[in-house]
Amino acid sequence: MIKQEKNYSLWLRPSQSQIDELTKIISKLSHQYRSTPFPAHITLLHSISTNTDTITKVCEKIIERHSPISISLGEIAYSEAYYRNLYILTNSESLLTPIYEETKNLLKHETNEVFIPHVSLYYGKLDEKKQQALKEKLANSYPKVFSCQRIDLYKTNGKECEWHLINTFNLKK
Repeated sequence: MIKQEKNYSLWLRPSQSQIDELTKIISKLSHQYRSTPFPAHITLLHSISTNTDTITKVCEKIIERHSPISISLGEIAYSEAYYRNLYILTNSESLLTPIYEETKNLLKHETNEVFIPHVSLYYGKLDEKKQQALKEKLANSYPKVFSCQRIDLYKTNGKECEWHLINTFNLKK
């Protein structure tokens, strides 16, 4: 029997009204282009193989040290990356990088990836012509501020439709 590696992600999540606004966009694009919808978030860390008890302890430390974060959302961008095919850049990397670095260090999470804080709008493989058209169409249809109120721990094994919430940690400093 092959042991399946645990795969967890930590997501910064906005207030409920912002979740609702962004979810409408994500759901519409997912339906239109036959992809799986997902919750609106900024990925803090992904591909975490540590057990949930350790992740929980780290998150409890993080939420004691950090207040909710008001993030300025910038322009829509796109790439060939599946999980960043169409996304909104943040203008607040300087606010997010310290919490990212602290969380990564406390979890002893090694990665060669560059931290690019963003809110994905579509997971998949749209061609560049569709990406550019959607960038223009959606330019003024999303909130310009993203208030990170909490960190959610998601189990992200398998396909997006199998991902599920494990725990929520409210930022409270």
